[in-house]
Amino acid sequence: MSFTAHSGRSKGTGLSDNSYSAWKWIIGNTKYAWLNQGCVDGDIELVAEINENPDNIVSDMMGFRVDLEPVSTEVSQCAAVVTEYRDALIWGSLGADWEAYYDEFMTKLEAAGVQKILDEVQSQYDEFLNQ
Repeated sequence: MSFTAHSGRSKGTGLSDNSYSAWKWIIGNTKYAWLNQGCVDGDIELVAEINENPDNIVSDMMGFRVDLEPVSTEVSQCAAVVTEYRDALIWGSLGADWEAYYDEFMTKLEAAGVQKILDEVQSQYDEFLNQ
């Protein structure tokens, strides 16, 4: 595989016919992503046009970062509960009795402190908005 300059970016040559274009959206920055066979001319310019549009609405949450340290114990406990119940709930392997299992899951999450986590995050977000 080799790479050649293409519009100021690098573009691979000798690639297979398989499309790996999804990876460019996952890894790195789209504006500076490696161009590949999933790209068409003008992709980078289109991204810039969309990102720089003055009509874009910026979320109030832009720049907000949660500090989970105050609820780290509860986060660990909830993560353990999720790990215990996740697969059966996600894959639907419980049949008709799934609701009882889900209710048990939610009860364990409450006991593990999920509400304390939600309250802490809400408190931090409210503080962030008032800055």
